[in-house]
Amino acid sequence: MDESKDLFGALTATALRDGSLNGARAMLAMEGAALAAMTPLAHGWLRRREESLTAARRLLDSLGAATDPMGAIQAQQLWWTGATERLTEDAGAWAQFGMALLRMSDTGVPPTGQVVPVPRSRTAEIAAA
Repeated sequence: MDESKDLFGALTATALRDGSLNGARAMLAMEGAALAAMTPLAHGWLRRREESLTAARRLLDSLGAATDPMGAIQAQQLWWTGATERLTEDAGAWAQFGMALLRMSDTGVPPTGQVVPVPRSRTAEIAAA
């Protein structure tokens, strides 16, 4: 098994490469910060999926109750408006999550504002010498 594919292997490799546990601790802090940033994303996504199911049920009810083509078109238009709003909200949530991850990777500062030291790679130390 490739040790970089699981958290324990990655932590062990980081600790061995850095010669200390500081890099592994920083990696765990970053993992925790990423999870914290992902939680609202997941909750929002699940809420929107529930809204989507409710909207689909309403659409089917409205289509079944429509007495003319215009009523059916209006029901579809209402459903489509909600669907595009949910899709737009999904895209915005993913963009915010991606920006939070980029900020953490570039600065070592998770969205919580708590500074996490970014471990210096052995290659950077050799290059600086």
